[in-house]
Parts: sequence; C-alpha cells; structure tokens
Amino acid sequence: MLEGYNDAETARECEVTRNTVGRWRKNPGPFRDAYLEAWRDMRQGILDEYVCAARDALRTLRNQAKDGNTQAAIAILNKFPLAWTHDEPGSVEIETD
Repeated sequence: MLEGYNDAETARECEVTRNTVGRWRKNPGPFRDAYLEAWRDMRQGILDEYVCAARDALRTLRNQAKDGNTQAAIAILNKFPLAWTHDEPGSVEIETD
C-alpha cells in the first residue's frame, strides 16, 4: 500500500477481499501495526532526505548571502520553508527589498 497499491490491489496480492484489507488497515492488529511501522519508516526516510537537502541549501544560502546575493538567498529559503518556519516559536520574516 505504501508503494501506491489501493485496497483492491493489496487484497489481490494477499488473496483476500478488499473489505478484509480495509478492516485490517482500520482496526488494531498485526497488519495495521506493520503498515504503520512501515509508513513511519518511509516518512522518516523522506524527512532525512529533506534535512540533507535543506543543509545543502543552507550552505548555498550562506555562500550567496556572503557574496551579497540576497535574491538568491531568499529563493533558496522559499524552496525549503519547513526548514525555518515550523517547530519554532514566532515567525520568520524576510525583507525582499
């Protein structure tokens, strides 16, 4: 399912009905536990990749800012809004002029 399969396709793979897969997915049990664990692992992998990309972008941002290229620095920040707008109290405002 995490690879894009819907309930019907998953049911065919597992040789059960679509309703069974829906029940497994919605109700506590081994299928749901495994699904949620796999989903969390996938999400963590995506977040790890995002952090690496954000670090690279911030490194470029520092270099652009040092060189006085504020437009490029702002463009980089706008590509990675989660890196500087979430999980922080208050908000960040950037002057563009």
